[in-house]
Amino acid sequence: MGPVSTSPTKTRSSQKRFERAKGRTEKRKRSEAAAALLSLQKQDTPVTDEVTTSDTGEANDSETDVATASSEQSTDPQPDDTLLMKQMREELQRLTTETMLLKEKLKGMVLTPDTLRGNDAKVKHYTGVTYDILMTLYRFVEASIPHSASSRLTKFEKLMMVLMKLRLNLSQQDLGDRFKVSTSCVSNVFLGVVHVLFIRMRGFILWPDREDLQMSMPMEFRKNFACLTSCTQPHTR
Repeated sequence: MGPVSTSPTKTRSSQKRFERAKGRTEKRKRSEAAAALLSLQKQDTPVTDEVTTSDTGEANDSETDVATASSEQSTDPQPDDTLLMKQMREELQRLTTETMLLKEKLKGMVLTPDTLRGNDAKVKHYTGVTYDILMTLYRFVEASIPHSASSRLTKFEKLMMVLMKLRLNLSQQDLGDRFKVSTSCVSNVFLGVVHVLFIRMRGFILWPDREDLQMSMPMEFRKNFACLTSCTQPHTR
């Protein structure tokens, strides 16, 4: 018998059927593998959750312990912080004492009703009157003393400046240095307050009558002079 001949068409058909069968087999295997993996995943999920929950609880406990330790460390002052706080308290006490001393020293340099109260000797030295008379005079002329919001001196200081000028004949430079103002300010204050004193107090100036003057003159003056007149001192060259 001779060899059996196979047509090319039958050969290609058999090859296609084989490939299709092979593809179905591989597809089935992949499906079974996927199903097995899915089943394993479902079985492992509770264990994973349990492990995760346990790990989370331990982590939270650790964080709580760390926070507690940090709080205890922040509450308890370190030795360096305690020393620093002690030094700061000592420095604060020193500055407070120094400020109080400077205020007391400044208080003695400023002429105010409070600093002059109870010190008649000082008041008489500067003004020639007692403290009570000075305050009576101040209350009498206070409303008439010129003053503005930009004035560096109080009304009482302006009155004291004028009385010191009249009593001690201090220079304008000296008064300016004492009251921390310029010489021009001293001049303006003096002119303004003197004018107020003249207007407010001229009613207190009593000129005696001629008869009273003659009665009060010494005997030698009575013999040789009929009356006394005010004298002036002209400037001569």
